[in-house]
Amino acid sequence: MIPHLVRQGGQLLKSFWAMLSARRPVRIIVGLALLLLGIIGLFLPILQGVVIIVAALAVLRQDIPMAERIWQRWVIPLHQRWEVWLAAYRARRIRRR
Repeated sequence: MIPHLVRQGGQLLKSFWAMLSARRPVRIIVGLALLLLGIIGLFLPILQGVVIIVAALAVLRQDIPMAERIWQRWVIPLHQRWEVWLAAYRARRIRRR
């Protein structure tokens, strides 16, 4: 029963992603809704506002040039710095053992 539900959930997720990648207006509406939810999440302790804003940028960057510029300027360098930090952290952990 559980594998069947997981398979159905995976198919639902694939169909949702196909709908997002195929239709520009849907991507823009979903991206703007995520962006609005992320901004609200910055003020509410329940929601992770920054994570939702990054997800909105990931959806919007195909259609809105400003979102692509923000992605290139902030998200990619942050990811690169995160990789360096993570490698240093792993090296420190190995030395401690």
